[in-house]
Amino acid sequence: MLFSISFNQSHKSNMAHNNRKNIHGNPDIDKSKLDENVYFIQKDIRKVYEETFGEAVESYNAKQSRKDRRIEDYYDKIRHDSKTHEQRELIVAIGEGKDGEEYCKAKKDALIQYAEEFQERNLNLAVYNMVLHDDEANPHLHINYVPNFESKKGLTRRVGMDKALQQQGIDGKGMDLIKHWREKETAYIEELAKVHIPDFERANVGSHKYMKVPQFKKAKEAFKEIEADGLKKRQELVQVISDINGIRASKEALEAEYEAQEAIVREFKERGKNLTKITKRLGDEPQYKAPIIEFIYEPTEVNKDLLGRHVKIKKDEYEKMIDSQKETFEKYDLLAKNFDVLAERLKKANLHNYYLSTELEKAKEAIPVQTNDFVLKVEHEKVKKVLKMSEDRHKEKDRMIEQQQEQINDLRQRFKQFQSLCINFIKDNVPKAFDLMSSFAKKLNVVEEVNTLIKQDQEREKKEKKMQKYSRDEWER
Repeated sequence: MLFSISFNQSHKSNMAHNNRKNIHGNPDIDKSKLDENVYFIQKDIRKVYEETFGEAVESYNAKQSRKDRRIEDYYDKIRHDSKTHEQRELIVAIGEGKDGEEYCKAKKDALIQYAEEFQERNLNLAVYNMVLHDDEANPHLHINYVPNFESKKGLTRRVGMDKALQQQGIDGKGMDLIKHWREKETAYIEELAKVHIPDFERANVGSHKYMKVPQFKKAKEAFKEIEADGLKKRQELVQVISDINGIRASKEALEAEYEAQEAIVREFKERGKNLTKITKRLGDEPQYKAPIIEFIYEPTEVNKDLLGRHVKIKKDEYEKMIDSQKETFEKYDLLAKNFDVLAERLKKANLHNYYLSTELEKAKEAIPVQTNDFVLKVEHEKVKKVLKMSEDRHKEKDRMIEQQQEQINDLRQRFKQFQSLCINFIKDNVPKAFDLMSSFAKKLNVVEEVNTLIKQDQEREKKEKKMQKYSRDEWER
């Protein structure tokens, strides 16, 4: 079974939470299991300060001739010191709550043994509160302690984490010092866990979790699949947006065509009205009515017996008859011409009417098709609404991702600022510490021995860095 080991420390603490004096607002606590918690040590921190630093404070005050240099309350002095923390808290756990209830008892037994031996292993860490919580998903320890060390100048015992660990035999400085102490304690927890959990296999180093190579490959493949799926969804969204734009363009073209067809129909109707007016006007014009034909001269007295025979008439009456006949022929010639004009106009009107009728039939055939296409725009609008909702959801998701990215960038920026402050602090104080160490070494006449030890420490640090780099390269391969 694969287990992680959590070993986290902080200078902040919530004693009411640790000692279960306040359980409100914490849904992870199972109230039915409160009696299963184990309280190893519960002391007032002021009492621990009195026990640890009381004698040193009295000795220091006795040497002070000025009252303003005396320490009235060492705990208050440290608590109001911005550079020193009056206490620290360590949280230790084996595995996680999802490991299974069958491992809870074995984890608890291992943590109890670790807690009972903690003070013996860490003589310079004065524990004033230690409790094992077994009322949550995973058993874990809360250890509150005051780091202290022996000093040869001024106050003979003081608060300080680095020197406290160094006097316990831990190598290193700063973060490396804490790292080496954590590695040592974590290794001891691992030994206890192997005793109580036969199938124990460690999954991480220190307080940072690491995956095994097969797990990492699976996670990497899963991430690639998720990333590919996200890319596919985005491509689909782009295609959908393109389709929407195409539908919108088709809709606009359809509406324009529909308007054009309606205009054609309106024009046909107007032309039909005008054609009716023109035909009616042509029919009403006088030149298209047949002229009244006057009778050829007829004698006042006609003898029917004379028909078929020669008739004698007066000369003036004959000339009058001839003139009347010429006039009649002229009128008939004019009438013929007028009818030819009428026939030509009617022919053109019929031809124009035929063209109009043909276009009107085409328009009638086209209008239903355009109307059906126009009806489909309702369905297009429905699709458009659904796609708009999907687009809005994707935009909301992208907005949340951007917010999370901004928060991550902000945290990175804060970390860089903190790192810069630490570097500046080290730059400002390292020369002072080095000068103090040099002066002290000269007084004791051990300069050469100190230089030798410094060189050995530097060589050891180089070897450790090479080993860490080699281990990291092996891991990546």
